[in-house]
Amino acid sequence: MDASSLIKTLRQIKSPFELEQIKRSGEILRHVFAKAKEVVKEGTTELDIDAELVAEGRKRGHQGFLRMRGLNLEMTTITVAAGLTGAMASCSDVSVGGVGLTPAVPLGSCLERIEKGMPVCIDYGGGYNGYVTDETHVFVIGRLKELFRKPYEVSRHIVEDALTYGREGVDAVELYDRAASMAKKARLEDNFLGFGEGRVSFVGHGLGLEINELPVITPKHHAVLQEGMVFAFEPKFVLPGKGAIGVEVDFIVRKDRLEPVTDVPLDIVYV
Repeated sequence: MDASSLIKTLRQIKSPFELEQIKRSGEILRHVFAKAKEVVKEGTTELDIDAELVAEGRKRGHQGFLRMRGLNLEMTTITVAAGLTGAMASCSDVSVGGVGLTPAVPLGSCLERIEKGMPVCIDYGGGYNGYVTDETHVFVIGRLKELFRKPYEVSRHIVEDALTYGREGVDAVELYDRAASMAKKARLEDNFLGFGEGRVSFVGHGLGLEINELPVITPKHHAVLQEGMVFAFEPKFVLPGKGAIGVEVDFIVRKDRLEPVTDVPLDIVYV
């Protein structure tokens, strides 16, 4: 008898011990994003930043890799996507996955150099004692290019709306629909979660022992949020031929609210 579905369902609700491990994982993530302020510099490459931040995470106790469920699904600890590379398709089921160093492994950071005004999206997965976290924050040298300003603000407002609306008892479909509605109202629906065939179907995913657990925040997967669930929420926008921008934050579901796993600000970090 295949009990995989039953086990995945049971694993949605985290015990107090599991939540503590996830928060410890989030602490690693917090230190890494603080370090990013020092290493994002004009002329450095995505890979330079990647290497510095992976090292910082390991020094803080990162377990070294992340688990992901699914045939041929692979995951790097970090993806730094700067400018145009954020708009290029990767081999993974994500809206912004990076192009990697080689077509043999088309995922993650590459040798693209950082320029003034471009959004540098750093997607980092923490890992502690088997439990993972996953957030994305945006760094900019100088002044952010105008075409990225509106998508960033909409992404931030979607996250803030989820914080206001989300709690135990809310259907995950409602969170997706509210996010998609805000993107459409801003006339960014064609860029929401990717574009064309590269668009993904979810705005959030569960976290735990794996980085893609239940619940999945999609327009079709009716899942009533329950206290103890943990999920990443990532309303990102991809502009074809230009780049990508957006934030990703992790939430613990409580009876009356969504509790952020970390205290990393949503603000763009200007360096």
